[in-house]
Amino acid sequence: MTQPALAAPSLLVFGGGYLGLEAAREALRRQGRAFATSRDPARRAELTAAGVIAVDPADAEALKAAVAVASAILVTAAP
Repeated sequence: MTQPALAAPSLLVFGGGYLGLEAAREALRRQGRAFATSRDPARRAELTAAGVIAVDPADAEALKAAVAVASAILVTAAP
């Protein structure tokens, strides 16, 4: 009997600053997918350059899509 292939884990980081980016990079190193939010367009460009799927938290549809596929959520953004 064969086992079904498991989907790669996905990490969604709310707060793609220094700590959030490092967590996302670790997820990528472990062969997962990584999403991170940032309100700053320049920071989203940095996240994308690092291989992270950058999400604008003001874009409700993009945020909903990222949450739907995330197997883990990490909050590093300040309240």
